Amino acid sequence: MPYFWNSDTDLFDKSPWFDLKKEVRKVILEPGISTVSPGAFAWFSSLKTVEASGVVRICSGAFFECKELEDIETGNLSLVDVGSFEGCVSLAKVGERNSKIGLSGNEIRFVDDFAFSRCGSLERVSLPNLKMIGEGAFFKCSSITSVIAEKLEFAGDNAFFKCSSIEKFKVGNPCAFGKGAIKDIPKGAVMK
Repeated sequence: MPYFWNSDTDLFDKSPWFDLKKEVRKVILEPGISTVSPGAFAWFSSLKTVEASGVVRICSGAFFECKELEDIETGNLSLVDVGSFEGCVSLAKVGERNSKIGLSGNEIRFVDDFAFSRCGSLERVSLPNLKMIGEGAFFKCSSITSVIAEKLEFAGDNAFFKCSSIEKFKVGNPCAFGKGAIKDIPKGAVMK
């Protein structure tokens, strides 16, 4: 997939399908597409589901502010860039076809800054091989009740800020936390 990024303005350029943003309800990314370009589907207001089983990287802002997006099926996803799903308030499931509700994936190693910020419908995070979480990655994900990332080595500043519903938080030992990374998580929920 080509990049829709304007280096002169440092902003997303409109994708060729941008004018369909109010009509598209489902996106199927065929096998062979390994990367979703920056801003490729940003502001697609009617998008509900995405099938992306061959995708290994979702670039910056790829699904930014897709407020109706509920479900994205992935396979070998390993990298979620800055703001990829930021503002996807209905997003409840990111993972393989038969995975449970929440964010899951054995291959995901890095979740960048604000990647899932304001995804208020996300209820759990289960990423067994996750190594790093960027700044504000799960900011205001107020429905998350469980985080399991046993190989996590670092969570950036405010990574889980305003995630006060977390009941279970199991991470790697040792794991370094940036400023305010776990500030709003109830103390009894943190397990190393």
